[in-house]
Amino acid sequence: MNLSAEPGKGWQVLSGIGWAVGLLAVLYLGLAVAAATQTPQPWIDIALNSAACGAVVAGAAWGIRYARKPRRAGQWSQRKAREARREFFRRKASSFALVLLGYIALTGVGLFLLPWPSLAFRQGCLVVGLLWLLSWLFSMDNAEGQRMGALAERWTSERFRRLRGAGWRVVDRVVFEEGDVDHVGFGPDGVVAVETKYSAYKGRFDGPSLARFVEQARWGARKIHLLLKSYGIDVEVRPLLVLWGPGTEARPRYAEEKGTPVLCTARRADWLAHLPRSGTRLPTETIASVEAAVQDFISRSSAAQNRR
Repeated sequence: MNLSAEPGKGWQVLSGIGWAVGLLAVLYLGLAVAAATQTPQPWIDIALNSAACGAVVAGAAWGIRYARKPRRAGQWSQRKAREARREFFRRKASSFALVLLGYIALTGVGLFLLPWPSLAFRQGCLVVGLLWLLSWLFSMDNAEGQRMGALAERWTSERFRRLRGAGWRVVDRVVFEEGDVDHVGFGPDGVVAVETKYSAYKGRFDGPSLARFVEQARWGARKIHLLLKSYGIDVEVRPLLVLWGPGTEARPRYAEEKGTPVLCTARRADWLAHLPRSGTRLPTETIASVEAAVQDFISRSSAAQNRR
């Protein structure tokens, strides 16, 4: 199973869509400039339309960049968030339909009665406002925590991939019957089992909660050690807890809890300095064997699940 973050066919398609959106935005800007020069307020219309085009291009660029994130990282949390959203909209479908129809009726009448700015810009306002309303409705599904958890796992995976120059590799989401390990990192300095957590609330990463998260990381290290041992690879697997979000503001960038390293930083230098290390450096052959074993386990698990 290929878990590489390198762009594939899906990325190429999205890239093509992004370029098409960008070209359409440039064309629209040219038409807007030509039309604006025939109105009493040409430079204002040019500025407004330029801002709209910039927003379109920036949104397309962000979407393409997001699509390049490792797909397997955060997969479980993202799936749970989608299920919660579908259930939420199923229960609230009639209410949301009334809200949307009311918005289109009231805002549409108000915008089209205004004498200025141009009709095209007022139509754009209606569309943008509708998108913001949809975004607000989507945020009411109470699944924000799961979505942010999935995003945090992608951040952790991306940090490991930025350490490729130092010899580190990563495999995301290794699933066992009792749970899953968010990431397995491996390189010349050893093998680590990583647990990723996100919180927007101060104090969430203190006391009993932190102790529970540390234990999850230690459990993951034990499971990965047994997995590798079943493939004839007897190496030490160290636990690592990575914390993200506003809840980490009161914490140091690096600390140890019960012998488990805890990272609260995105800085590459901190990761290189504080990633757990085994007593001896791993040779290239062992690193390749670790990756092959974990990938094979994931492939077998996925195949077994598909047969059920």
